[in-house]
Amino acid sequence: MLRCPQGKPRLECPPGLLASFAPLTNDPHSPQVLRQLRQGAAIALVSDAGTPAINDPGADLVAAAAAEGLPVIPVPGASAVLAGLVASGLPTRQFLYCGFTAPKASARQKQFAALATQEATLVFYVSPHSLLAALGDAAAVLGPGRRWAGLMSVCEQSSHNKGPHAGVIGAANSFRPAAAVGKL
Repeated sequence: MLRCPQGKPRLECPPGLLASFAPLTNDPHSPQVLRQLRQGAAIALVSDAGTPAINDPGADLVAAAAAEGLPVIPVPGASAVLAGLVASGLPTRQFLYCGFTAPKASARQKQFAALATQEATLVFYVSPHSLLAALGDAAAVLGPGRRWAGLMSVCEQSSHNKGPHAGVIGAANSFRPAAAVGKL
């Protein structure tokens, strides 16, 4: 959370106006932030990776503010989901953002099975350490001919952002992510 007096750059904010945010259910700052919003304060929700509130604890705060009828004004910015989709070369006319793949194989397979009839491009976040298992499960459930693309750190200035690894899922067993860091 960043709340600065008008005209003050981020680094010049007085102490106490910058707070870390966790899910609403256990975040000590949430009631204070909602109270300030009710009183008319302008508060910015920022993220250190991607768009705030997309797979981010800030979604709980935005939902709580919207439920109270408080104004929420989005500021367009970096979105790993959209940047990855555009750079993937996969169809963009229809896509479905599915969040993170489930960590366990059985849950991940159920997740894929529920989406098997979707013709839209499916977009997932996958942690690098579970990527090969997720690709194997996707090939088994969605079919080995379904196209895929993997991009790493698309919204971060990083040496890992080298463009997409792509092909059909059935051939992905030869894919070996070099320097698997962050999320893919």
